[in-house]
Amino acid sequence: MGGENLGYEATMVADLDASVGAVLFVNRFAVPEAEADFTLRILQALAEGGEFPSPPTPETPAVDLDGYAGTYASESGTLKCRVEDGSLVLVYDGEQIRPIHLEGDTFQVPHPRFARFLLRFRRQGSKVAEALHGGSWFRGNRYAGPASFDVSRDWQRYAGHYRSFAPLMRTFRVIERKGQLVLMWVSGYAETPLIEDGDGRSRSDPPSFAFEILTFDCIADGKASRCVAGADTYVRVDTP
Repeated sequence: MGGENLGYEATMVADLDASVGAVLFVNRFAVPEAEADFTLRILQALAEGGEFPSPPTPETPAVDLDGYAGTYASESGTLKCRVEDGSLVLVYDGEQIRPIHLEGDTFQVPHPRFARFLLRFRRQGSKVAEALHGGSWFRGNRYAGPASFDVSRDWQRYAGHYRSFAPLMRTFRVIERKGQLVLMWVSGYAETPLIEDGDGRSRSDPPSFAFEILTFDCIADGKASRCVAGADTYVRVDTP
């Protein structure tokens, strides 16, 4: 059994016959099922006098780094990626940085310029064609599609950083990218496109795990000052 709240993931497992159980809490966005199962098997061995199990071997999926090599351009700058000594090297503004692969096509870039968001690559077919970092969009040589998008002024006024005292989701950002608004969770691991329903109402697509309908209102200086999401009210803050 698993669950989450207040920045933690948790799981609980038990063997009622052996009268042992384990509860694990982790501050990451993945339920620790394998770790809990291993802990329970150790407790079972202690309770029943059996042999300790072998520790699980972490799975390290193979990553085709060569697929990310290339040049990605945007209005804000250019990213150049190459593979060197078995790792990806990112060249930006004259600096060489080694991104850390997290999962899929997502990387963490250990540099102040990239600290706020994760670097995501997007594919067209099987080929890496784009790089995304927050609201920045970098087009690669393999990208095929429009290079500019029209964004309505009403749509743009919802973009911003919102905070609340809600216990589960205290902050999120709404960013504009490629002519679309995107709801980005504070962790950076998840983002959800928003579809406008009119009268300041937006819905997440696909439905978000936290809330599906967001209502932006209290327009001041051309920007929404408030967002009502689910049962919680969020206010715009002036932080980036």
